[in-house]
Amino acid sequence: MRTTLHLDDRALQAAMACAQGRAKTEVVNEALRSFARSKRRKRLLE
Repeated sequence: MRTTLHLDDRALQAAMACAQGRAKTEVVNEALRSFARSKRRKRLLE
């Protein structure tokens, strides 16, 4: 799905530096998956 996002430039730069050659789309998708996993885990522990 295509969408327009307004991303924090510093946050994206930091993520891209850790990604070592991966595309921005891959980095953003991985961040979204990681965020969702983290929230699910937190709910399970409550």
